[in-house]
Amino acid sequence: MNKLLKQRYVELQSEIKDVISNVRVSGDREYVNNEAFIEWKMKARSLLSKTCGEHSEHLNAFSKNEKNTGFSTNLKDSVTKIA
Repeated sequence: MNKLLKQRYVELQSEIKDVISNVRVSGDREYVNNEAFIEWKMKARSLLSKTCGEHSEHLNAFSKNEKNTGFSTNLKDSVTKIA
C-alpha cells in the first residue's frame, strides 16, 4: 500500500475516535454527531473503494454495516460495528 493511502487509514482511525468520543445521551440512548459521522463514513467508503475496489468484500461489508436498523441509535449499531 502506498504511503499516502496508509496515512489516510491512520487519519480515519483518529477521526472515528474523535467522533466516538463526542457522545450525546438522549434518555437511555447514545448518539454521536451525525454530520461528523456521515462525513467520516463517506471518507472511509471512498478509501475502501480506492484501495480494495468498488466490488470488494470489504466495501460491501462496510456499506451493509453502516446502515441503521429500526429503533437503533447511530452510535450503537453503526459506530460499534465499524470501530
